[in-house]
Amino acid sequence: MREATRLNKRSGIWTIYTTAWKALWSQWKVILLIYSLNLLIAFIAMGPLSKVVTDRLAKTVYHNSLAEGFDYTLVMDILNNYGLGVDVTLTLLLSMAIPAFLWIVFCSGGITKICMLYPYKTSLSSFWAGGAEYFFRYLRLGLYVLAILGGILFLLLLLMADHLNALEMVSEGPAKSRFFLCVGLLLVAGFILNIFKELAKAKIAVHDKSLIAQPNSEAFLKTFTMRSIALGLCHFLVLGLVFGLYYLLRKLCCGYLIPLVLVGQLFLIYRIAHRFVKQASFCFLCASDREH
Repeated sequence: MREATRLNKRSGIWTIYTTAWKALWSQWKVILLIYSLNLLIAFIAMGPLSKVVTDRLAKTVYHNSLAEGFDYTLVMDILNNYGLGVDVTLTLLLSMAIPAFLWIVFCSGGITKICMLYPYKTSLSSFWAGGAEYFFRYLRLGLYVLAILGGILFLLLLLMADHLNALEMVSEGPAKSRFFLCVGLLLVAGFILNIFKELAKAKIAVHDKSLIAQPNSEAFLKTFTMRSIALGLCHFLVLGLVFGLYYLLRKLCCGYLIPLVLVGQLFLIYRIAHRFVKQASFCFLCASDREH
C-alpha cells in the first residue's frame, strides 16, 4: 500500500478517512458490481413476500391499510387469517439470509485485497481473488462476531426481564428506563464490535495465516485505542448525517414513487461506498501504525 505507507502514527484520523475515499473513487467498477448483485439478492429474497401480498391481500382491506404505516393489530390480523402463506414466505426469506451473509463475507475479502494493493491499479479479478483468498477466515470471524453479539443480546434480555412482573408494576416507568438502558448498551456493544471486526479483517490480511487467533487478539487490544475509537466515531457521525438527509428527502418526496425510488437507490449506493471506505480506512490505520 504505497499511499498507506505515507501515513504514520502522526497522521490524523481525517487524513486516513480522506485517503480511504480516494481509494473508493478508483474502484467504481467494484461498487457497481456489489450494487448490482445486492439488487439481485434483494429481488430474489423479496419476490416471495411480494407475491403473497399481491395474491392474498390485493383484494382485501389489508392492502390499502398496510400502505398507511405499521399497525400491530393489523399485522396480527393478517397472521391469523393468512398464517400459512406468511410462514412459508418467512421461511424463504430466512433461507436467503445465509447466501446474503456469505456474499457479505466474500465482499469483505475482495475489498480488503483491493485496499492492500492500493494505489496500484487493480481490476475486478483482484476483487474476486481477494474474496476467495480471505473467505473462510472472514467467515470464521463473522460467526464469532455474531455469536458474541447474540450472547450480549441474550444477557440484555435477561437484564430487561429481571425482577419485572407486569402484574405487580405500579407504573411502566421502570420498564421504559430499563428498555432504553438495554438499547443504549446494545448500541455501544455494536459500535465496539464493529471496530473490532474491521481491525480484525486488516490484521488477518497482514498476518496472512490460516489461524486467526493472533490477529483477533491484536485487533481486540487495538479496538480500545483512541485512534480506533475516533475513526469509528467519524464513520458513525457521517453515516448518521447521511441517514438524516435521506430521511428528510423521503419526507420531501411526499409519496411520489419515482423520487422515492431514486432516493432509496442513492442511499443504497452510499451504504456500499460507506462500507468500502470504512474497511479501507481501518486497513490504512493498521498500516500507518506499523510505520516508524
